[in-house]
Amino acid sequence: MFEDLVPFPEIEKIVKPKELLRLMKRVGIRFLYRMIRPQPNLIEEMTWDNLIVLDACRFDAFAQVNNIPGKLTRIISAASCTWDWFPNNFSGRNMRDVVYISANPYGSYYYLHKTLGHIPFYKIVEVWKDSWSKELKTVHPSAVNQATLESLDSHPEKRHIIHYLQPHHPFIGDVKIIDRDAVDLSHALGQVKVEKKKHDVFGLLEEGAVDVGKVWRAYVSNLQLVMSYVKQLLPALSGKICITSDHGNSFGRFGVFYGHPSRTFLPEMIEVPWLEVSR
Repeated sequence: MFEDLVPFPEIEKIVKPKELLRLMKRVGIRFLYRMIRPQPNLIEEMTWDNLIVLDACRFDAFAQVNNIPGKLTRIISAASCTWDWFPNNFSGRNMRDVVYISANPYGSYYYLHKTLGHIPFYKIVEVWKDSWSKELKTVHPSAVNQATLESLDSHPEKRHIIHYLQPHHPFIGDVKIIDRDAVDLSHALGQVKVEKKKHDVFGLLEEGAVDVGKVWRAYVSNLQLVMSYVKQLLPALSGKICITSDHGNSFGRFGVFYGHPSRTFLPEMIEVPWLEVSR
């Protein structure tokens, strides 16, 4: 009944009652929220000329940090993770007037064609291909700004979706937490995925290896970092500018939800900002 809700390949290795209880709790809560989740707001149905996407940005964190003038509302994302957000928003749609600037490897020609069966956009600028930092294990927002300026110059008649990777971990702002393991880019590159346990910051948080207060401060710091680059980019953009996110983040809700697992419709994972920037 729950196979499609909680993929758990190592379930046969669980023998501790405490871990079994956590698994049952996770399954039950995900099933409940799946039943009562509100209807999502699809990107295609919103009005915009240039859309800025902040990866993994919660509404409450954005409302706390944002100082860009405009009308801010809370909307419901179509997914709780990026690899679901793309098909849920763009499958079967034609957005040939849009250039997609992507720092996120899931916004790649390969992955979108694999999951959607077609490329819905006029062009994808795969910023992550040339600007992935091995040291930071992410794409710095300055690279997104540069790619966007070049695209605006080349395609002034097109709408743009500008997808930054922050505030998604690793956290590279003033409060830094860099993940121990490198990010696996195999999905985006069309390579065979190597299955191994990842030790990203939310895995460490779940293990109790890092303090939740520090992780939250690092997350907010990452958001402040990317917002500073968004503000730098705004004068180059024309038309109606909106800022949103693909999904949110959980910092240990119910003691079992960390990060942004697939098809987990908790409020902090699907409630994201929608800011219509004032001119």
